[in-house]
Amino acid sequence: MFESVNDRKYFRFQYDSQILNADEGMTVLYSSSENQSSDDSPNGGVFLCTLLRCVELWKTEPKSSVLNMADIMGLAINNISRFYPDSDQIPSMKPEKRRVNFPFAVKLVNLYS
Repeated sequence: MFESVNDRKYFRFQYDSQILNADEGMTVLYSSSENQSSDDSPNGGVFLCTLLRCVELWKTEPKSSVLNMADIMGLAINNISRFYPDSDQIPSMKPEKRRVNFPFAVKLVNLYS
């Protein structure tokens, strides 16, 4: 899909707004749990590839314009074994107490509905 300069400006504005609305702090994502190794695939790290594939799934969701860090981790944990059945790694996220999480991705809702 073609994006205009105005679309990119909107995406940047939307992303920046979500960052400003998020609670202060740092979010730490781990590609695997304690005492595990991170696997590689022909396309790169299994965790990174899973995150990217989860964004592809999410972008077709018509009602959600923001994918935050907690939600992308939930998607990754639930889908990593489906995307990479030979991998036994389980991603994890450092526990945190946030009401509003940092965004991982944003979209224009009407682009994909």
